Amino acid sequence: MDNNHPKKFFLRVPAIPQLKTLRIYFTLIGVGTASAFFLPISLSLNFDGKMASDGPSNQIKAPINTVIKKIAPENVELKSGTPLFTFIQPVMMAETRIKQTRLTTIRKQIKSSTNECTSVGQTLQQNLEHANQYFALKRNAFKLEAISRLNLLAARGELDNINREIAIHKQRCSQELEQLVAQEKISKEELEKQISLIKQSESIPAPSNGYLHRINVKNNQNVSSGEVLALFTSEGTAGAMLTIPLKDRPFVEVGDKYLISSNAYQILNNPPIRECLITSISPDSFKDDQISSTEINDLTYQAQCKFEKSPLKGQYPFLVGMQVNGSATSVKTTLIKIVLEGYRRTLVSQQKESTYDRK
Repeated sequence: MDNNHPKKFFLRVPAIPQLKTLRIYFTLIGVGTASAFFLPISLSLNFDGKMASDGPSNQIKAPINTVIKKIAPENVELKSGTPLFTFIQPVMMAETRIKQTRLTTIRKQIKSSTNECTSVGQTLQQNLEHANQYFALKRNAFKLEAISRLNLLAARGELDNINREIAIHKQRCSQELEQLVAQEKISKEELEKQISLIKQSESIPAPSNGYLHRINVKNNQNVSSGEVLALFTSEGTAGAMLTIPLKDRPFVEVGDKYLISSNAYQILNNPPIRECLITSISPDSFKDDQISSTEINDLTYQAQCKFEKSPLKGQYPFLVGMQVNGSATSVKTTLIKIVLEGYRRTLVSQQKESTYDRK
């Protein structure tokens, strides 16, 4: 045999498979295609929303015109009753000192007046004893006819004058003491009211367990009465309210987990992301005010998302009112569900268009 002669290759047409084998092939293809519609697949869902609260955050306002002395730490859990703000009150303290001085002065006047009345009263009492003794002598002398009646009456007149002075003195002391005691009572009440006002306005306590945030002032700053100092949000009230478009509603269920990020922190290299759980979804759809279109597909639902850990604390808190974005982390569905949902929306849209055409 010539080894240099090239080898020849022949193509052979395969035999036609039997009908039974074809049926098996087509059955496998059909089962595989059908099962593909029912196999779970992962969806990538993103929803806009904002931070909400079961109870609105409280505005912390200055009780009076004052100066900030101390501020509680921001975005750190604070227990109920913890002072959020402590104030220096120079004006009120000065008024308090004035009222204290006035009360002290009145009490000194009461003591001085009492001592004076006692001293004068003792002198008048001694004069009365002498006058009584003098009148007794005159009366004995008159009985012995040693003096005239006119002389006796003169001694009696001196005794009456002393009694009159004692009565006037007692009345004057009583009136003066009564006035001073009344002034003391008023001054004491004013001082107690002032001290109570200072105690009430020397600090603002936390109304419940929660977090102080959005602080607008700093230490040693003068603030006016009613000025908003910060916001306070109670623990356990903050959550994310996500807006779910109608087209995505079938793929969102209670118990799904979402990763929430805040638009306010997108400029950071590593923006904070927090995990939350869908706890409820609004039963009815509604029209989003931010969308001017009247298409049915523009209807939305609201999903309430609760955080496992409070989003109000940390270096980058998620505060009430912040715009947030939610990304699905565990949403599963099937191809058949997607196809059926698309078909349903198409039918609804066509019915709506037909209704508009008839009108």
